[in-house]
Amino acid sequence: MIAKKIILVISALSLMCFQTINQNSNILLGKWKGKNDSKLSIEFYLGSDGAYYGKINDPNDKYHGKTIFKKMVYNEKGKSFSGILNPADKDITLDASIYIENNNSIKVVAKKLLITRVIYCSKVN
Repeated sequence: MIAKKIILVISALSLMCFQTINQNSNILLGKWKGKNDSKLSIEFYLGSDGAYYGKINDPNDKYHGKTIFKKMVYNEKGKSFSGILNPADKDITLDASIYIENNNSIKVVAKKLLITRVIYCSKVN
């Protein structure tokens, strides 16, 4: 009887943990606007391979629809996404990390060797 209760409690806790992980990783989905750069508009979506991708969402941008964030994978330990950023107007590959500041704000850190750029974005409702 005690063993059944222990198994039930462990199962319930496991389900809650998986649900929390899924909620944290899915927070990136949707449309985001740059806080200091109003022209920056990105839409993140979940690819068929389970990784997240981000494409330019501004219809006035000549690169509209181009995927610039690729293979962004959620890291539960670091509470961040990491992957590749290919800026639309440059032929360069950057290491990208996205940190969730809160439900409506993210911090994007792009690195190449010793150069780092940080961009803050807010969610568009």
